[in-house]
Amino acid sequence: MGSLISLATVSINIKSMELKSNPCVRCGKERIKGKEDTFMLNSVKTKTVVYTCPDKECQKIVDKQIAEKEERRLFFLSRGRGRPKTR
Repeated sequence: MGSLISLATVSINIKSMELKSNPCVRCGKERIKGKEDTFMLNSVKTKTVVYTCPDKECQKIVDKQIAEKEERRLFFLSRGRGRPKTR
């Protein structure tokens, strides 16, 4: 299974253009800027930035946790399909 990269957003204060804190959800270290991508979405130029934990082992654990949560979410979504709605 390939390594997943977790996405995080950075809030930017437009008036002062200061970057706000973006700590790792597991260890609390400040995340570092990784991959940056720009693409068109609904005729709007959109920019995504991938931030990762500077500790590679920590990032692997976070990626695994995110994958497990996503797998669980998809499992419950698929389980609910086909059932008649009660309301």
